[in-house]
Amino acid sequence: MAVKEILILTESPFSKRDYDRFGVELLSQSFGVSILDCTQWLKPDFWDSYSKTAFPCPGYRAVENFDSFRRCLDRTQGGLAIDYLGDSSNAKRIRVELKKQNIGRVIYFHGLLPVYPERLLTNIRRRVKRIFAHEPAPDVAVMSGEVGLTDARVPSAPHKIWAHSLDYDIYLRERSNSSRPSSPYAVFLDEDMIYHSDYHHSGTTSPTKAEVYYPAMRGFFERLERTSGMPVKIATHPRSNLDLQRELWNGHETVNAMTSQLVRGASLVLCHLSTSLAFAVLWRKRLLFLTTNDLQRSAMGRGIALRSDLLRAPLANVDDEQPGRLSAVDSIPDANEEAYAKYVAAYIKRPGTPEIPVWKLFTDYVQGRL
Repeated sequence: MAVKEILILTESPFSKRDYDRFGVELLSQSFGVSILDCTQWLKPDFWDSYSKTAFPCPGYRAVENFDSFRRCLDRTQGGLAIDYLGDSSNAKRIRVELKKQNIGRVIYFHGLLPVYPERLLTNIRRRVKRIFAHEPAPDVAVMSGEVGLTDARVPSAPHKIWAHSLDYDIYLRERSNSSRPSSPYAVFLDEDMIYHSDYHHSGTTSPTKAEVYYPAMRGFFERLERTSGMPVKIATHPRSNLDLQRELWNGHETVNAMTSQLVRGASLVLCHLSTSLAFAVLWRKRLLFLTTNDLQRSAMGRGIALRSDLLRAPLANVDDEQPGRLSAVDSIPDANEEAYAKYVAAYIKRPGTPEIPVWKLFTDYVQGRL
C-alpha cells in the first residue's frame, strides 16, 4: 500500500518530549502525521491528573471514546498506526478497528530491558493470550536489540525493520560533540523513585518512602564525595517536578534534559534501573548500581541485581554501605567491554544496522517496501 499518513496512538498525554523522540517533525516531511491521544478514554483518572502535560502540536487530537476514535479514522486514507497502547480491552478494540479500516499497525521495541526468565515467560504468555483472543497481528515490527525477537508478536509481523532504541538516536547526535568537562564528577540517573507518574498510570506504588529513600541516598553520595573528591550531580527524570527534586536532593546539583551529556562527561555513573543506563553502556562508563533495603525486597531489587550481573558492574546497598568501602571510587572497575557490547546488541542496537536516525530509517523502509 502507498502510505500517506502516520497515526501515533498513545495512552499517556502526548508531551513535548514525546513529540521530539517519536520523530514527529521528521515523519511530517514525508507523511501527514496525526497524534491520537487516547488517555482520556483509556486512562481517565490519569488524564484528570496529567492532561496539562499534553503538547497541542499540529495534528494532535484528544480521543474521548470509541466514536471519537472512529471519526479520526474516517479522515485517514493509506495509513499506518504506530501503536504505543497497552493491553486493555479497549486497546484491543482499537486494534480490531484499525484492521477493519485497512490501516496497518506498527509496534516499536525501543525500550527493551532485561527481565528474569520467569518474567519473560509471563510476558510471552500474555502475548500468546492476546493472539488467541483474536487480536490482530501487527503489520510492522521495528526492532532495536535482539531480545525483541522473544516477543510473541514478532513472528506474525510480515515486515521487520532492524533499527535501534530512541536513546541511540540521542547518542548519534552527541557522538560528534568534542566538549569535555573541566573537572571530574559522578552522575546519578534519577528515576523519580517516590513520585513517578508511572505508578499512577499502572495502578502501583513506590517500593519505598521518601523519608527513608532520600536520606539514605544523600548519605551515600556525601560519603562518595568525601572519599573521591568528586561532586555527585543528579540527572533528573524528565517527567519529575524539578522544584521538588531540588528540595529532595538537598544541595546536590540537579540537571534536567541533559542526561546523555552528563553521562558522557562523567567519571562514574550511579543508577538503579533507569532506561538511561543505555547512555552509560554506549559511552562505556564505569557503573555502580545502587539499592536499598526496601528496594532489595521488591521486584525492583531483582532487576537491579540482574543488570549488575549482565554488565559485570558492582552493586552496593546504600543502607549497609560502610564508609570508605564501595564509596571509594578506585575500587570500582572499568567498563567490561565484552559485557557492555553484549548488552548493546541485546537491548539497544543490533550490530550492523544503519547509523542513521531511527525515524529516517523507518521512513525509507516504508516508502520503499510498503
